[in-house]
Amino acid sequence: MDIAFWPLAFISVVSAILVTTSKNLARGVVFLIFFFLSLAGLYFLLAAQFIALIEVLVYAGAVGVLFAFVIMLSGDLGVRLKQNLNQWPSLILAGIFLAFLLTTIRQIPGAVASLPEGEGLPLADLGKVLLGDYLLPFELLSVVLLVALVAAVVLTAKNQEGGQGPDATR
Repeated sequence: MDIAFWPLAFISVVSAILVTTSKNLARGVVFLIFFFLSLAGLYFLLAAQFIALIEVLVYAGAVGVLFAFVIMLSGDLGVRLKQNLNQWPSLILAGIFLAFLLTTIRQIPGAVASLPEGEGLPLADLGKVLLGDYLLPFELLSVVLLVALVAAVVLTAKNQEGGQGPDATR
């Protein structure tokens, strides 16, 4: 477990830092997806398979694709964000908060104890319920999301043709 934990923890911390410091929006989204995937790996190590799968499906999949579509549809793919050079006060405040948080967690008895090995949630049973009893609502939700995606693309295309889109002021 320790062999897999440290690389995943390193990837999650580095990608989180790169998300917040990246000047390119497209690279920021890629680093955000790396963060979500490494966090899902950490959930798998904790024997929380359901939360890990939801992390991959909802966050890395849906939210990552949503951010990518927002960037592509807004036409600002190559925009470089301006960086504030005065980041030291924020960094010092974040360090103080992290030190406070770590000392508070260490003072709570049993907070740092390791979790017992468990079987976790039987995912086969969950899959049978989702794709058995709740198949119709599950499929209807996917159709609603697809219609919303197509509507967003159509509305953006109409706005750009009429001169009202984000590129009209340039």
